[in-house]
Amino acid sequence: MKTIPINKEHLLNESKTFCMFPWVHFMINPISQAVPCCVAASHTTTPLAVVNADSTFENIINSSGFKTLRNNMLTGVKDPMCAACYMPENSMSSWRTHGNELFGHSFDEVMSNTNDDGSIDNFKMRYYDLRFNNICNFKCRTCGPTYSSQWAIEENTNLGIHNISKSTSILGEFLSHIDDVELVYFAGGEPLLTEEHYTILEEMIRKNKTHIPIRYNTNCSVLSYKDKNVLDLWKYFDKVSISCSIDHIKEKAEYIRHGTDWGIVESNIKKFRSISNIEFSVNTVLSVFNYLTLNELYEYLIKNGLFGPQDWHFSLIPTRDPSYFSATALPPQLKDIGRKSTNKLSQYMESLNFTSQLGFINNAITFVDSENNWEQQRNGMVREILYRDNLRNESFVTTFPELAYIIEN
Repeated sequence: MKTIPINKEHLLNESKTFCMFPWVHFMINPISQAVPCCVAASHTTTPLAVVNADSTFENIINSSGFKTLRNNMLTGVKDPMCAACYMPENSMSSWRTHGNELFGHSFDEVMSNTNDDGSIDNFKMRYYDLRFNNICNFKCRTCGPTYSSQWAIEENTNLGIHNISKSTSILGEFLSHIDDVELVYFAGGEPLLTEEHYTILEEMIRKNKTHIPIRYNTNCSVLSYKDKNVLDLWKYFDKVSISCSIDHIKEKAEYIRHGTDWGIVESNIKKFRSISNIEFSVNTVLSVFNYLTLNELYEYLIKNGLFGPQDWHFSLIPTRDPSYFSATALPPQLKDIGRKSTNKLSQYMESLNFTSQLGFINNAITFVDSENNWEQQRNGMVREILYRDNLRNESFVTTFPELAYIIEN
């Protein structure tokens, strides 16, 4: 067992490095890479383990990368894998601190099963997030082939539709862990187009595990897959939390997240909001495309009853990859316009008592101003915009006239 001193109060409430996730969870992305969580996955290309036909939960969670990460967390060493959580913690909470709140009750048990080398005996998956494939009906400008089969087709990559459950026993092993799971998270690709998602829901219903909260990150464009309608399954669950990926509205939404039919998305959101066991939320990826008009986006959502202060969650996550679409790459004069627009949004939301959202908005401004790399990124940004416009028969300048300077200069 661990000879490193374990101070429960310090680690859960004061430590700047400790996180419960690597003791109760790991995430697998569609190309078979295992990482501590989805936030780590969003900014790293270096997995802690690679999943293959011989992989088991035990050898994934006890790979050398995971063992090192856990020991770093216990000894106060900031691991590069977790940089995305360290950054915002000066002004707000992070996914790391949220994980400690969610699973801190398991601290004593997991520490009693933790060894000196960082390995874990009797691992129990309490939080599920396995991305079985990259199937998606969208090809968002800030995404790529790893998480979108449509992107893979457009790029003509050899990735295609990648499905880890066809070459591993991971799905079956997860089903055997259902009795331990406390929270299930479905993302993608597009999870509502993923066959394994429906298999898991049906098994949870069969085993009478419908009290377990289920969460989604979805593009809200579809409600059925083959002969299954997700609303028919959700009615069995006590609580379904939906985080809808909305980067903008109308034509801007359809450009940023290619494949969007805004009318269908808006209709589905209203349908979700009318169902009593569904909690709704908005998840926005902050990028060059929407920083100047975030006020336009959220004012529309609020005024049309698509988003409100009662909603369970809100996130405004800056994209860092591809770097040329990070809002830090905007030219200075456009950043000035965006800052004024975002400050206006803060005032508007504060007037409506949207207090929990203000930290994310203010943090977005801080992030955008943290770097000025327009000169380094402009060529890549312009080249990619024009290339995709030609490929998809779209027009950046027509859709985003406020950003025309990017192309014209």
